[in-house]
Amino acid sequence: MQGARETREFQARIRDVRIKPPIFVLGHWRSGTTHLHNLLSLDPQFAYPNFYQVTNPRAIAPKMHNRYR
Repeated sequence: MQGARETREFQARIRDVRIKPPIFVLGHWRSGTTHLHNLLSLDPQFAYPNFYQVTNPRAIAPKMHNRYR
């Protein structure tokens, strides 16, 4: 019943959130993509996973991982 409680409690706030489209940094080697990534990571409006989160996705959302098995 956790989902029903969360829906009741947070649905209005979640519904009003506007999510901007993601930015993907792609490019050839030695073209400046790492520098661009580092610059973007300094801006608080952007979020990115760290190495631990990328290699251990269960650490981010363990319940979601089990839900979709």
